[in-house]
Amino acid sequence: MKKNLRSGQSFHNKQQVKDAHLGSCLQLLTSFILFQTILLITIMKQSTIIITIWLAALELTAVLSLQCGQPAIKPQTSRIVGGRDAIPYSWPWQVAVYEKRGRLIKFACGATIISDQWLLSAGHCFHNKAHVNGYLFYMGTFLRYEKQALAIQSSEVHVHPLFNMKTMEYDVALIKLKRKIPFSNKVLPVCLPSVRNYYPPVNATAFVTGWGRTTESYGSMRLQQVDVTIIEAKKCKSMYHSLFGPINTDLMFCAGHEGGGKDSCQLKRKIPFSNKVLPVCLPSVRNYYPSVNATAFVTGWGRTTNSDGSMRLQQVDVTIIEAEKCQSMYHSLFGTINTDLMFCAGHEGGGKDSCQGDSGGPLVLYDTETDKWFQYGIVSWGYGCAHPNMTAVYTIISSHLDWIEATTEMYIPEKPTLDNETDVNSIQQESYESYESIEIEQPNSTELTTAEVLMTTI
Repeated sequence: MKKNLRSGQSFHNKQQVKDAHLGSCLQLLTSFILFQTILLITIMKQSTIIITIWLAALELTAVLSLQCGQPAIKPQTSRIVGGRDAIPYSWPWQVAVYEKRGRLIKFACGATIISDQWLLSAGHCFHNKAHVNGYLFYMGTFLRYEKQALAIQSSEVHVHPLFNMKTMEYDVALIKLKRKIPFSNKVLPVCLPSVRNYYPPVNATAFVTGWGRTTESYGSMRLQQVDVTIIEAKKCKSMYHSLFGPINTDLMFCAGHEGGGKDSCQLKRKIPFSNKVLPVCLPSVRNYYPSVNATAFVTGWGRTTNSDGSMRLQQVDVTIIEAEKCQSMYHSLFGTINTDLMFCAGHEGGGKDSCQGDSGGPLVLYDTETDKWFQYGIVSWGYGCAHPNMTAVYTIISSHLDWIEATTEMYIPEKPTLDNETDVNSIQQESYESYESIEIEQPNSTELTTAEVLMTTI
């Protein structure tokens, strides 16, 4: 019994030893697996870090190579009938201006990015407004309002001191943002002309973009574009002379289609530039009238029909009208227009044009030598939308370059480059201000109707 008991005890001890060996093996195996897992995770983390650094380097290279007037997504530049939706993010300098009214925000105008902290727009968009903090500037957006869009408030708003609401001379404004814009493929600046007091080339095709009315009704929710033709200064003056008297073609020009049909219709922090948000180039030549008959593009969310503005950014090609023709268009209506300050662009036959809601938006011309887009005009005013022999009138940017440089303290080179200190992480992980609690004010048809208004600011 004792022996058996001892045998039993002896057997039990062997089982314990066996279990102990098995436990040790399991512990070793578990430890090995744990070690391999930790090693694998470490390698993966290192790989992730390496990949992240590599992607950041690529992003940095891409961002530093971004320049004004060179969108990563090429716009549709073929001639179009009556304007069209813009290719999303193909006009990365386009900005949607919203006015804050309590918890509501209302779409007001368009604007363009000209540097990482300055925007360019029309003076009448900010005329007699209560305070500079009452605006939000959305960029990197195709729809007129996107929750994912970059939104920055203004710190300063400068309306040109000589702006005249009656004659629409010096209809230009500069907005300084509260912080720098992180450039990307969706956010880039436009180029400005370097030649002072330069009238756009007559008969050139330009493009106007914006979310304005696509006809004489509500604005578009999508960014629109329309091609317009630069009208010679003489014709530009004659177009509006009977309505408004003389217009100053030293300060404005006409662009559109004389036959009617298409036309443009009615920041607290720096912009984080990206592939979707970039500044436009400005011309370096002072007082330069755009090349007559050149094709330009206008973009915006303005009206596209006798209804609301477009939700998607629109674009239209327009032709630069010679100054004399621009004068003659409006001479019977408004008298002489100053073609030193404004020019006409559009289609003399009508059919496509900028419209209400496109105000402050850009008219840009493509420069084949530099492979850049330069902004030569700001959507300013017109008589209706896309009427024959009544093209839209644009502010000549090159006539205001000295004021732009003095106000912004920025130099306008022929080939501006981006700040080398751009923070890549801020571009990749930019936390955009959230305005989800703010409601979008719905358009009011009676508020937007301009059929009874003789001279309309677009």
